[in-house]
Amino acid sequence: MPDTRRILQDLWRLIQQDWQNVEAGYYLSPPDGSDSPFGALRRAADFFADLSAVERRRHGPSEECRLTEVPDRGYPPYYLQKFHFQSDGYLSDPSARRYDHQVEVLFGGAAAVMRRQGLLPLRAALTRRGSERLLDVGCGTGCFL
Repeated sequence: MPDTRRILQDLWRLIQQDWQNVEAGYYLSPPDGSDSPFGALRRAADFFADLSAVERRRHGPSEECRLTEVPDRGYPPYYLQKFHFQSDGYLSDPSARRYDHQVEVLFGGAAAVMRRQGLLPLRAALTRRGSERLLDVGCGTGCFL
């Protein structure tokens, strides 16, 4: 396990690489996150309000990890799971937003930066061949749309 100093150095290198990618025109500069301090407080409050329920599901019986209040729309059983112990699984906007915040907390604020790094090989593959088309399947909060 790397120590804190190493993790922070790697995080700084990742942020520098992200900015170089923006300057090179590989993708647009991300939103600066300054929607408002109130938005940040709302996300943090939602995160902490759901935390005890997530922990209960993580350590509780497996039936607590299944969605029970989902409209019958023919979802396969896989989609009726509470992914990562989310209160609504991934079938609601609040849950998608909460999950984004949880992942940012887990990765020290670097989750979006790490995700953007995946755009480079995708871009390379699509420009190399030239004739392919890309389908962006709606999922999560749609941060790449």
